[in-house]
Amino acid sequence: MSTEDLAVVSLHLQNFTLDPQGAIGDNGSARHAREQNLVENVATLFAAARSRDVPIFHIACGFDEAYTGINPYMPIFTGLQQRGEMKIGSWGVEFFPAIKPEAVDTTIYHAGLSPFAGTTLDKILTGRRIRRLLVFGISTRWVVEAAVFDACDRGYGVTVVSDCSAAADEGLQREAVVALRNFATVADTRTVVSTVLAG
Repeated sequence: MSTEDLAVVSLHLQNFTLDPQGAIGDNGSARHAREQNLVENVATLFAAARSRDVPIFHIACGFDEAYTGINPYMPIFTGLQQRGEMKIGSWGVEFFPAIKPEAVDTTIYHAGLSPFAGTTLDKILTGRRIRRLLVFGISTRWVVEAAVFDACDRGYGVTVVSDCSAAADEGLQREAVVALRNFATVADTRTVVSTVLAG
């Protein structure tokens, strides 16, 4: 299968979501990620993508000193601003060490839920004639859903890699997967690597 029109979009795989001491990790996502074997699965998928020269986009939640682009009407983000949290360069914003970006990858910081809102992602993908996306990350219930819905509205075909994604708990993961199946293909790492990323 050709991968010329394919890209990987990895969402919020940072210390704040994957470390038990992180702002989101301590609410359950770090535990659920371990249950999903997420880090090992993502590493496997990244390796397969790089072996086929499939571009990887690491989308990170992180703010500059002025909190540029933040929506002042979204409590979850304005709370971060009021506390001075999630600034680029801080520990929580750093990528989780075992699956951090490599030099060939692209890193994009954003100040919202969808990776397309307020970023150059769509322009870059369109410029490379990419029409299919492998999407995963934390949390499945919020960020992955937002990415898929926005991508679908922009005409992309999406596959959600379920075991490279995590939520606060398994119940929220199941709810998200049920909803996402209406808009995207949902498959596990083994299936994606053996079919979509097959050599």
